Amino acid sequence: MRYRFYTLVAVVLILDHVTKWLARTQLAPDRVIELIPGYLRLSYVSNTGVAFGLFRDLQSPWKPYV
Repeated sequence: MRYRFYTLVAVVLILDHVTKWLARTQLAPDRVIELIPGYLRLSYVSNTGVAFGLFRDLQSPWKPYV
């Protein structure tokens, strides 16, 4: 049972990194992909803050680790 959990965690982490890589390589900041017109579109946005953009204006060497 424990190995299933570790396998699931590994799969989720790999999928997370793959989708982030795809977003960085396939979506330019000026490109928008309409999936459902008027309701759902994909665009690339970079978060320079911590979580949800918190502390984005803070200049600290510790910011990447928080």
